[in-house]
Amino acid sequence: MRNAVTFCALVVLLSVPFWLVGAVVDLGPPAIPIDLPLSSLQFVCPLIAAVILVGRDDGPGGIRKLLLRAVDLRALTPRIWYLPVILLMPAVLALSYGVLRLAGSPLPEPDIPILAIPAFFGVFLLAAVFEETGWSGYVLQPFQDRWGAAGGGVVLGSLWGAWHVVGWYVQGGHTLTWTAGQFVGSIALRVLIVWLYNATGGSVLAAVLFHDMINVGEFLFPNYGSHYDPGVTAAILALVAALVTLLRGPPHWGARHRRRRPAGVPTPGDQWPQRRTPRAP
Repeated sequence: MRNAVTFCALVVLLSVPFWLVGAVVDLGPPAIPIDLPLSSLQFVCPLIAAVILVGRDDGPGGIRKLLLRAVDLRALTPRIWYLPVILLMPAVLALSYGVLRLAGSPLPEPDIPILAIPAFFGVFLLAAVFEETGWSGYVLQPFQDRWGAAGGGVVLGSLWGAWHVVGWYVQGGHTLTWTAGQFVGSIALRVLIVWLYNATGGSVLAAVLFHDMINVGEFLFPNYGSHYDPGVTAAILALVAALVTLLRGPPHWGARHRRRRPAGVPTPGDQWPQRRTPRAP
């Protein structure tokens, strides 16, 4: 667990320069109507932190193993799990849009730029690889071993959400209510990511693709995310996460659940990566 705490502290430390630069640099109006502060570039920090710690403990071989987990297509099995990985978040956002319509919210007709979807998918895929290699590939398992799958997801989701508050509220210009809804939604999303990770036998790629679809869906929500309501979306996500926890509970979910583990994933109680024992002179 010590490595997990060190990782979280290092992610925050690495993010500080992005927060400081974002506070003084205004990028001006974006080329497309998606307004993200410069501090959003903090997405690189989880991967950097994980590489630093793995390199310290396991050297270049450990770093290579960590990076390969994020792109390992063979680890995402059974293949049926591609369906929730890719389609669950768009389905939640479509339901959110329907709820807002029924509630009488002033929404425009959907104008989703179909041709922009591949570009969005590629850009946000890069960000998802950087984040999930750290959050899921490095630090998730110690959290599960300590608090179980659901508890570990809640704790990690809370840290994940808090890490985004500067970009959402301080520099993103969103209201406190919007930020609170997005924070709660982040906890529910992390619980779902843990579920997908466990269901696919520890596939970091499953977490990467689901994370990618979170961003693609939110920024394509009619229109370019301009009418996205995190409060409604968070309520739906929390309900889905609760249903998953109840219906797919132990042994499938619990910390004792140990399906096939890919290389590099720790056994119960282990901290990954392990510090190598020095050779005797």
